[in-house]
Amino acid sequence: MIQSNLTVMVALAYDIDEKVVKTITSLLHERMDAFGLSDVQVRAGEDHDGDAVIFVDATYALTPRPIEPSAVFEMQSQMLQAVWALGERRFVHVRNHFDDAQTVARRK
Repeated sequence: MIQSNLTVMVALAYDIDEKVVKTITSLLHERMDAFGLSDVQVRAGEDHDGDAVIFVDATYALTPRPIEPSAVFEMQSQMLQAVWALGERRFVHVRNHFDDAQTVARRK
């Protein structure tokens, strides 16, 4: 019986509420479409310490507009605040996959 309860607890730790997924996806598109965002994948997992986290893979097409680092940092901060406001307590790790030839704007 302990084993089945443990299995249920582990399964719940890896579920992601649909509202959280929609919030992550919407925020990414709202903030990053201008930089060529083409795909968003959201999944539950564990970080290097074994803590439950949410991994987000954001893939971008090559665009003539340089990536603005401040936009990326602000988006990540806003995403954490948004999902935590929904009651999610896991850290969200965003992996931005830009084209190797993509340029980055210089700091102003």
